Amino acid sequence: MTREALKKLEDKSVGEWRDVTKSLSDNLVSEAPTGRSLSANEVQRQLLSRLDRQEEVRIPTGLRALDSRLGGGLHPRTLTMLGAFGKTGKTVLCSTISYNMELSGHPHLMACLERGGTEVEALKTARRVGCKAFDLATHKDRIAALPPMKRYCHYVHDTSMTVEDLRHEILYHRRRHGIVAALIDFWQLIQGREKGETVDTHRTRVAQTLQATSVDADIPIFMTCQLDDKGRSRDSSSALTASNLFLILHRDQDSAEAWMETIVSNITDEIDIGGIGTPQFALDRSAGPHFKDITSH
Repeated sequence: MTREALKKLEDKSVGEWRDVTKSLSDNLVSEAPTGRSLSANEVQRQLLSRLDRQEEVRIPTGLRALDSRLGGGLHPRTLTMLGAFGKTGKTVLCSTISYNMELSGHPHLMACLERGGTEVEALKTARRVGCKAFDLATHKDRIAALPPMKRYCHYVHDTSMTVEDLRHEILYHRRRHGIVAALIDFWQLIQGREKGETVDTHRTRVAQTLQATSVDADIPIFMTCQLDDKGRSRDSSSALTASNLFLILHRDQDSAEAWMETIVSNITDEIDIGGIGTPQFALDRSAGPHFKDITSH
Protein backbone atom coordinates (compact mmCIF):
# COMPACT_ATOMS: atom_id res chain seq x y z
CA MET A 1 0.00 0.00 0.00
CA THR A 2 2.84 2.36 0.82
CA ARG A 3 4.59 1.57 -2.46
CA GLU A 4 1.43 2.26 -4.46
CA ALA A 5 0.90 5.53 -2.62
CA LEU A 6 4.45 6.64 -3.40
CA LYS A 7 3.91 5.86 -7.07
CA LYS A 8 0.77 7.99 -7.08
CA LEU A 9 2.64 10.84 -5.43
CA GLU A 10 5.31 10.64 -8.15
CA ASP A 11 2.59 10.76 -10.78
CA LYS A 12 1.60 14.43 -10.84
CA SER A 13 -1.63 13.61 -12.63
CA VAL A 14 -3.06 11.70 -9.64
CA GLY A 15 -4.95 14.26 -7.55
CA GLU A 16 -3.78 16.12 -4.47
CA TRP A 17 -1.09 14.60 -2.24
CA ARG A 18 -3.44 15.11 0.73
CA ASP A 19 -5.95 12.72 -0.80
CA VAL A 20 -3.25 10.12 -1.43
CA THR A 21 -1.84 10.29 2.09
CA LYS A 22 -5.31 10.22 3.66
CA SER A 23 -6.20 7.15 1.63
CA LEU A 24 -2.94 5.51 2.71
CA SER A 25 -3.60 6.35 6.37
CA ASP A 26 -7.13 4.93 6.19
CA ASN A 27 -5.89 1.74 4.55
CA LEU A 28 -3.14 1.25 7.13
CA VAL A 29 -5.59 1.74 10.00
CA SER A 30 -8.02 -0.77 8.49
CA GLU A 31 -5.23 -3.34 8.23
CA ALA A 32 -3.88 -2.86 11.77
CA PRO A 33 -5.20 -5.27 14.44
CA THR A 34 -6.98 -3.56 17.38
CA GLY A 35 -6.43 -6.32 19.93
CA ARG A 36 -10.16 -6.39 20.64
CA SER A 37 -10.90 -9.43 18.51
CA LEU A 38 -10.66 -12.96 19.91
CA SER A 39 -11.49 -16.23 18.24
CA ALA A 40 -14.55 -18.11 19.42
CA ASN A 41 -12.29 -20.92 20.69
CA GLU A 42 -10.30 -18.48 22.84
CA VAL A 43 -13.48 -16.95 24.27
CA GLN A 44 -14.79 -20.43 25.04
CA ARG A 45 -11.57 -21.23 26.91
CA GLN A 46 -11.97 -18.02 28.90
CA LEU A 47 -15.56 -18.96 29.70
CA LEU A 48 -14.59 -22.41 30.97
CA SER A 49 -11.84 -20.85 33.10
CA ARG A 50 -14.31 -18.35 34.56
CA LEU A 51 -16.86 -21.09 35.30
CA ASP A 52 -14.21 -23.19 37.03
CA ARG A 53 -13.23 -20.21 39.18
CA GLN A 54 -16.82 -19.31 40.06
CA GLU A 55 -17.45 -22.88 41.16
CA GLU A 56 -14.31 -22.94 43.29
CA VAL A 57 -14.48 -19.48 44.84
CA ARG A 58 -18.04 -19.12 46.12
CA ILE A 59 -18.03 -17.16 49.37
CA PRO A 60 -20.53 -18.68 51.84
CA THR A 61 -22.82 -16.37 53.79
CA GLY A 62 -23.22 -18.98 56.52
CA LEU A 63 -26.98 -19.10 55.94
CA ARG A 64 -27.58 -22.53 54.47
CA ALA A 65 -30.82 -21.75 52.63
CA LEU A 66 -29.25 -18.73 50.89
CA ASP A 67 -25.97 -20.51 50.12
CA SER A 68 -27.86 -23.49 48.73
CA ARG A 69 -29.77 -21.25 46.32
CA LEU A 70 -26.46 -19.64 45.28
CA GLY A 71 -24.76 -22.97 44.68
CA GLY A 72 -22.45 -22.64 47.67
CA GLY A 73 -22.26 -18.92 48.34
CA LEU A 74 -21.86 -15.48 46.81
CA HIS A 75 -20.46 -15.50 43.28
CA PRO A 76 -17.26 -13.56 42.54
CA ARG A 77 -17.62 -10.63 40.13
CA THR A 78 -21.31 -10.13 40.95
CA LEU A 79 -23.46 -7.54 42.73
CA THR A 80 -26.19 -8.95 44.97
CA MET A 81 -28.74 -6.49 46.29
CA LEU A 82 -31.11 -7.26 49.15
CA GLY A 83 -34.10 -5.01 49.71
CA ALA A 84 -36.08 -4.76 52.92
CA PHE A 85 -38.56 -2.49 54.66
CA GLY A 86 -37.31 -0.32 57.49
CA LYS A 87 -36.63 -2.22 60.74
CA THR A 88 -36.89 -5.59 58.95
CA GLY A 89 -33.27 -6.49 59.54
CA LYS A 90 -30.96 -5.16 56.79
CA THR A 91 -28.11 -4.28 59.14
CA VAL A 92 -28.66 -7.38 61.25
CA LEU A 93 -28.42 -9.55 58.13
CA CYS A 94 -25.17 -7.84 57.09
CA SER A 95 -23.70 -8.31 60.57
CA THR A 96 -24.82 -11.95 60.51
CA ILE A 97 -23.07 -12.59 57.20
CA SER A 98 -19.97 -10.71 58.40
CA TYR A 99 -19.87 -12.79 61.59
CA ASN A 100 -20.24 -16.01 59.61
CA MET A 101 -17.51 -14.98 57.16
CA GLU A 102 -15.16 -14.35 60.05
CA LEU A 103 -15.91 -17.80 61.46
CA SER A 104 -15.05 -19.35 58.09
CA GLY A 105 -11.87 -17.25 57.74
CA HIS A 106 -12.94 -15.11 54.79
CA PRO A 107 -11.44 -11.59 54.93
CA HIS A 108 -13.99 -8.98 53.89
CA LEU A 109 -14.92 -5.30 54.02
CA MET A 110 -17.98 -4.09 55.94
CA ALA A 111 -19.07 -0.60 54.81
CA CYS A 112 -21.41 0.83 57.45
CA LEU A 113 -23.21 3.82 55.92
CA GLU A 114 -26.21 3.75 58.27
CA ARG A 115 -24.65 2.69 61.56
CA GLY A 116 -21.06 2.97 62.70
CA GLY A 117 -18.71 0.03 62.81
CA THR A 118 -19.01 -0.16 66.59
CA GLU A 119 -22.77 -0.80 66.33
CA VAL A 120 -22.25 -3.67 63.89
CA GLU A 121 -19.40 -4.97 66.04
CA ALA A 122 -21.74 -4.80 69.05
CA LEU A 123 -24.20 -7.11 67.27
CA LYS A 124 -21.40 -9.56 66.48
CA THR A 125 -19.91 -9.43 69.98
CA ALA A 126 -23.32 -9.90 71.58
CA ARG A 127 -23.89 -12.94 69.40
CA ARG A 128 -20.57 -14.37 70.51
CA VAL A 129 -21.32 -13.70 74.18
CA GLY A 130 -24.91 -14.88 73.86
CA CYS A 131 -26.70 -11.71 74.95
CA LYS A 132 -28.53 -8.76 73.45
CA ALA A 133 -26.44 -5.90 72.06
CA PHE A 134 -28.02 -3.30 74.33
CA ASP A 135 -27.03 -5.44 77.35
CA LEU A 136 -23.33 -5.56 76.43
CA ALA A 137 -22.35 -3.06 79.14
CA THR A 138 -23.38 -5.56 81.79
CA HIS A 139 -21.21 -8.26 80.23
CA LYS A 140 -17.87 -6.43 79.96
CA ASP A 141 -16.13 -9.05 82.11
CA ARG A 142 -17.38 -11.84 79.85
CA ILE A 143 -16.23 -9.94 76.77
CA ALA A 144 -12.78 -9.40 78.27
CA ALA A 145 -12.58 -13.11 79.09
CA LEU A 146 -13.35 -14.23 75.54
CA PRO A 147 -10.47 -16.21 74.04
CA PRO A 148 -8.52 -14.27 71.40
CA MET A 149 -9.50 -14.95 67.82
CA LYS A 150 -8.09 -13.93 64.49
CA ARG A 151 -10.28 -11.29 62.88
CA TYR A 152 -11.15 -11.17 59.20
CA CYS A 153 -13.27 -8.01 58.99
CA HIS A 154 -12.29 -4.44 58.10
CA TYR A 155 -14.83 -1.70 58.80
CA VAL A 156 -15.39 1.49 56.84
CA HIS A 157 -17.75 4.16 58.14
CA ASP A 158 -18.39 7.62 56.73
CA THR A 159 -21.77 9.29 56.37
CA SER A 160 -20.60 11.22 53.31
CA MET A 161 -19.09 8.39 51.28
CA THR A 162 -19.46 8.55 47.51
CA VAL A 163 -19.42 5.58 45.15
CA GLU A 164 -15.91 6.61 44.13
CA ASP A 165 -14.89 6.43 47.82
CA LEU A 166 -16.40 2.95 48.11
CA ARG A 167 -14.69 1.79 44.93
CA HIS A 168 -11.35 3.02 46.25
CA GLU A 169 -11.85 1.30 49.62
CA ILE A 170 -12.84 -1.99 47.99
CA LEU A 171 -9.92 -2.04 45.56
CA TYR A 172 -7.47 -0.91 48.27
CA HIS A 173 -8.59 -3.57 50.74
CA ARG A 174 -8.52 -6.17 47.97
CA ARG A 175 -4.87 -5.38 47.22
CA ARG A 176 -3.71 -4.63 50.76
CA HIS A 177 -5.68 -7.13 52.84
CA GLY A 178 -6.87 -9.72 50.30
CA ILE A 179 -10.59 -9.30 50.98
CA VAL A 180 -12.77 -11.82 49.16
CA ALA A 181 -16.09 -10.00 49.59
CA ALA A 182 -17.56 -6.58 50.40
CA LEU A 183 -20.77 -5.84 52.32
CA ILE A 184 -22.45 -2.42 52.00
CA ASP A 185 -25.29 -1.18 54.23
CA PHE A 186 -27.09 0.57 52.53
CA TRP A 187 -27.49 1.77 48.92
CA GLN A 188 -29.55 4.95 49.29
CA LEU A 189 -27.05 6.44 51.76
CA ILE A 190 -24.25 6.58 49.18
CA GLN A 191 -23.58 10.28 48.58
CA GLY A 192 -21.99 12.25 45.74
CA ARG A 193 -24.90 13.25 43.55
CA GLU A 194 -23.40 15.55 40.92
CA LYS A 195 -24.75 18.96 39.98
CA GLY A 196 -27.59 18.59 37.51
CA GLU A 197 -27.74 14.82 38.04
CA THR A 198 -31.20 13.40 38.72
CA VAL A 199 -31.70 11.00 41.61
CA ASP A 200 -32.38 8.15 39.19
CA THR A 201 -29.27 8.92 37.13
CA HIS A 202 -27.20 9.09 40.31
CA ARG A 203 -28.51 5.75 41.59
CA THR A 204 -27.92 4.16 38.20
CA ARG A 205 -24.32 5.41 38.18
CA VAL A 206 -23.77 4.15 41.73
CA ALA A 207 -25.15 0.67 41.00
CA GLN A 208 -23.26 0.32 37.71
CA THR A 209 -20.00 1.51 39.28
CA LEU A 210 -20.29 -1.04 42.10
CA GLN A 211 -21.13 -3.83 39.67
CA ALA A 212 -18.03 -2.89 37.64
CA THR A 213 -16.01 -2.76 40.87
CA SER A 214 -17.02 -6.32 41.72
CA VAL A 215 -15.61 -7.39 38.35
CA ASP A 216 -12.41 -5.34 38.68
CA ALA A 217 -11.79 -6.63 42.22
CA ASP A 218 -12.89 -10.18 41.30
CA ILE A 219 -15.06 -10.42 44.43
CA PRO A 220 -18.77 -10.48 45.24
CA ILE A 221 -20.41 -7.33 46.56
CA PHE A 222 -23.50 -7.70 48.77
CA MET A 223 -25.50 -4.51 49.29
CA THR A 224 -28.74 -3.73 51.11
CA CYS A 225 -31.33 -1.18 50.06
CA GLN A 226 -34.48 0.35 51.52
CA LEU A 227 -37.88 -0.62 50.13
CA ASP A 228 -40.64 1.93 49.61
CA ASP A 229 -44.25 1.59 50.75
CA LYS A 230 -45.12 -0.35 47.59
CA GLY A 231 -42.60 -3.05 48.41
CA ARG A 232 -40.05 -2.13 45.79
CA SER A 233 -36.67 -0.48 46.03
CA ARG A 234 -36.60 3.26 45.67
CA ASP A 235 -35.24 3.92 42.18
CA SER A 236 -35.62 0.18 41.62
CA SER A 237 -35.09 0.23 37.86
CA SER A 238 -31.40 1.09 38.19
CA ALA A 239 -30.97 -1.48 40.96
CA LEU A 240 -32.60 -4.22 38.91
CA THR A 241 -30.55 -3.32 35.84
CA ALA A 242 -27.14 -3.30 37.54
CA SER A 243 -27.50 -6.15 40.04
CA ASN A 244 -26.90 -9.79 39.15
CA LEU A 245 -29.25 -10.91 41.89
CA PHE A 246 -31.98 -8.88 43.59
CA LEU A 247 -33.65 -10.35 46.67
CA ILE A 248 -36.29 -8.99 49.04
CA LEU A 249 -36.19 -9.95 52.72
CA HIS A 250 -39.71 -10.47 54.06
CA ARG A 251 -40.31 -10.40 57.82
CA ASP A 252 -43.14 -8.93 59.87
CA GLN A 253 -41.78 -6.71 62.63
CA ASP A 254 -43.57 -8.73 65.31
CA SER A 255 -42.38 -12.05 63.89
CA ALA A 256 -39.02 -13.81 63.94
CA GLU A 257 -39.63 -15.85 60.78
CA ALA A 258 -38.33 -14.59 57.42
CA TRP A 259 -37.92 -15.61 53.81
CA MET A 260 -36.46 -14.10 50.62
CA GLU A 261 -38.22 -13.30 47.37
CA THR A 262 -36.16 -13.46 44.17
CA ILE A 263 -37.00 -10.48 41.96
CA VAL A 264 -34.36 -10.88 39.26
CA SER A 265 -31.31 -13.10 38.78
CA ASN A 266 -28.88 -13.98 36.02
CA ILE A 267 -26.81 -16.30 38.25
CA THR A 268 -29.53 -18.54 39.73
CA ASP A 269 -33.00 -19.78 38.93
CA GLU A 270 -35.62 -17.17 39.79
CA ILE A 271 -36.98 -19.22 42.68
CA ASP A 272 -37.83 -17.74 46.05
CA ILE A 273 -35.93 -18.83 49.15
CA GLY A 274 -38.88 -20.01 51.18
CA GLY A 275 -42.27 -18.34 51.34
CA ILE A 276 -44.94 -17.03 53.69
CA GLY A 277 -45.85 -20.56 54.72
CA THR A 278 -42.31 -21.91 54.49
CA PRO A 279 -39.94 -19.42 56.13
CA GLN A 280 -36.26 -20.33 55.93
CA PHE A 281 -34.72 -17.89 58.41
CA ALA A 282 -35.42 -16.74 61.94
CA LEU A 283 -34.36 -13.63 63.82
CA ASP A 284 -32.71 -14.78 67.04
CA ARG A 285 -33.20 -11.84 69.40
CA SER A 286 -31.51 -13.53 72.34
CA ALA A 287 -28.02 -13.23 70.87
CA GLY A 288 -27.17 -10.14 68.87
CA PRO A 289 -29.76 -10.27 67.37
CA HIS A 290 -28.77 -12.31 64.33
CA PHE A 291 -30.41 -14.36 61.62
CA LYS A 292 -30.17 -18.12 61.60
CA ASP A 293 -31.50 -20.99 59.52
CA ILE A 294 -34.76 -22.46 60.74
CA THR A 295 -33.85 -25.96 59.64
CA SER A 296 -30.91 -27.66 61.35
CA HIS A 297 -29.67 -29.38 58.18
